Amino acid sequence: MKKRKPVTKQKIIYSVIALIIAIITFVFEESGIWNKIDTALTGTTHIELEDGETAAEVHFIDVGQGDCALIVSRNETILIDSGEAESAQIILDKFTEIGIDELNYVVVTHSHSDHMGAMAEILDNIPTQKIIISQPTDDAAETSIYQEFLDSVENSNAKVILAEPDYSFILGATECRILSPFNVSSSEENNNSVVMHVTAGKTSFLFTGDAEKAVETEIVNKYGKIDATILKVGHHGSSTSSSAGFLEAVSPEVAVIPVGKGNKYGHPTDKTISNLKKYTDTIYRTDKHGTITFTCTQDDYTVRTEK
Repeated sequence: MKKRKPVTKQKIIYSVIALIIAIITFVFEESGIWNKIDTALTGTTHIELEDGETAAEVHFIDVGQGDCALIVSRNETILIDSGEAESAQIILDKFTEIGIDELNYVVVTHSHSDHMGAMAEILDNIPTQKIIISQPTDDAAETSIYQEFLDSVENSNAKVILAEPDYSFILGATECRILSPFNVSSSEENNNSVVMHVTAGKTSFLFTGDAEKAVETEIVNKYGKIDATILKVGHHGSSTSSSAGFLEAVSPEVAVIPVGKGNKYGHPTDKTISNLKKYTDTIYRTDKHGTITFTCTQDDYTVRTEK
């Protein structure tokens, strides 16, 4: 007779958090807080901007071999991923530099440590209103990094939102729309990634986490022409992402690859760079350019790099 595994404290905590997420999701749906913005992915924002007003600053923060992006719009903020645990101070220093003492949203695209390893320390130090997460695989949920994150979530008093396609919200003068994950029970954690489209004036961004080709195909099948001015390249430029059909649907004007210098994975691959160059020669990499910042107005954007 097979021996039953004991129920660990961590599993109980995770089950409680999952139940809280389900309850909050139900309440949000019933109350109409799920704000479904009826706008095409190819459109501009419906938000009126004053002449010369900055719609958003989008910082792709250099955290080495990991992902981290910060959006600031009309004094509202959203942090998308955080890199490994040792990146926490880099991000907190960036907050100090910009003058951020609160986050309106945090998005954890998925539970791999190179995307959320520093998030527990961030939440412990910065008041946060809402946290958007995808449901992790069982193996990913049981890691010590993820358990520390759950403890910090529980202590933060933030509202937890389980990501689902077409959940949309306004952040300052930007419109944010989640496109994926479709299948939260996916056995591949990368494919649980939150994929989000953000529009600031006439400039749009696509944040892809580590979503791989199967998810890219699902996104194209559902949305067709996506169009994004700036593409955060999936999975650090790995060959598992950036499929031909997906890039055709996105048609990026600029590509940004968050990647560590001399990383052991060989990211970004030559194949991915070749695929991107069919659409743009403007490719920024955090290993070469450091932190990359886009400043968006109604009609245009400028970019500056740390290096």
